[in-house]
Amino acid sequence: MAADSAFVFAYHQTLVFLAGAVCLFGTWVGMRHFARARATTGTTRYGWLFMASVGTGAALWASTFISILALDPSLDSGFEPVATGVALIIAVIACLAGFDIGRRHFTLAPELGGIVIGAGILAMHYIGLRAWHVVGTTHWNAYGVFVTFLLGLGLSVLAVNRANRPVTRWCRHGAAIALALMICVMHYTLTASTSVVHDPSLTLPSYLIPADMLGFAVVGAVVLVMGSGFSTYVIDLRSRTESADRIH
Repeated sequence: MAADSAFVFAYHQTLVFLAGAVCLFGTWVGMRHFARARATTGTTRYGWLFMASVGTGAALWASTFISILALDPSLDSGFEPVATGVALIIAVIACLAGFDIGRRHFTLAPELGGIVIGAGILAMHYIGLRAWHVVGTTHWNAYGVFVTFLLGLGLSVLAVNRANRPVTRWCRHGAAIALALMICVMHYTLTASTSVVHDPSLTLPSYLIPADMLGFAVVGAVVLVMGSGFSTYVIDLRSRTESADRIH
């Protein structure tokens, strides 16, 4: 490959489907937890908020890195471990702050909470892409990054708005779909706005995590997080049903 030739991204469709499924299921569970947080008070509320933030943040983080792994570049690549971990922390904190703001009662609380979540996920996604090292030079298209910024914030605001101001019982499902769509739109617009030029003089640092190893770690971690979150939701739902039956 010539030193001035840009390599083209191709996708593993199975991993693309997996990223979408993880994102949709994780955000759906997170929205269930967020709904419980809004219906409770005191320390219980913050417990549900924490569960919602960890589940949603982990799902968005995992789907981001699975989407990156779905890329099939012709160049060697690896992931910086510290930046990969920092991206997860940012995703969880952004969801926690955004959900906590969004559930409050001033006029634009859901919209402001959505902006906080969207800004955090944008930062997480950018750090995730920066953590991905290839033997080449990366170039960003400013217009594409701007479009990504607008779409990401807009869909995040829509998601938190529908979760806090549901018109029908389907709105919370729509909120999860909006968050899943946000992560997909952000990933593909950022990818389309990025070009990498092969540079044979560059080498990958030895401390990078190989793509295959990161893939197994991400899938394993998100299965544990979402599995525990879904189990908590099912147990709580069953407990409330049994309590209502006893009262009846």
